[in-house]
Amino acid sequence: MDLIHHIYVIGNEEREPERIRYLKNAFLEQGIHYVTYIQPTYKNTLTDKELSRFVYFMEKHMRNIHRSEISVFLNFLAAYEDALKKYTDGYILFLESDVIFEGTLPDYLYNLGRFLKDIKPECVCIGSGCDIIQDDVNTEDMNFQIFPSKRVRCMDSLLFSIEGLRRFYHYCISIEKLDEPIDNFFETFLTNVDFSYYWVWPSITLQGSQHGHYETSIQNDKI
Repeated sequence: MDLIHHIYVIGNEEREPERIRYLKNAFLEQGIHYVTYIQPTYKNTLTDKELSRFVYFMEKHMRNIHRSEISVFLNFLAAYEDALKKYTDGYILFLESDVIFEGTLPDYLYNLGRFLKDIKPECVCIGSGCDIIQDDVNTEDMNFQIFPSKRVRCMDSLLFSIEGLRRFYHYCISIEKLDEPIDNFFETFLTNVDFSYYWVWPSITLQGSQHGHYETSIQNDKI
């Protein structure tokens, strides 16, 4: 675990018991104890003040933003803020609550840290996200391959350097009215800012909601 200082999970056991129980057991089995579960808002607890931070109709996507998307964005911001208050260097891993591990995280991070030591990226996607594969990846080669990208697979498994996290967080809070879900917003950030973001192969997590392990209602949650 030398690569990272801490893990944040965007989730709450009371609201998502199956997901959090799985993660707690997985972390315990892998000897991981540096974990914070954080979810200060939920789709049905959003206040008028929280809702007012967002543009309801997203012209870029020609639809209204969903309550779940607002909640997820605010929960990530809360996790980012907490991490920046506590840490001044190193890397922080942010996971969404529906991730499923495909291997042993400490071993993966140790080997990844050795691979990345000369690259020093600001952010690395270590999950398979929505199963988007880099065009030139050799999936038969299980040695690490890394690809600079301006595309976002998902937000479920992102490894941020503290400096990279600080840059993205301050970009987020500089926007008066947020007008996208956080994954689309991060992609907009990557388009507008010189930022060292990479995809890595092989990944260590898959998205449980995408693969039928968990139900998701995000597409049905309207303002």
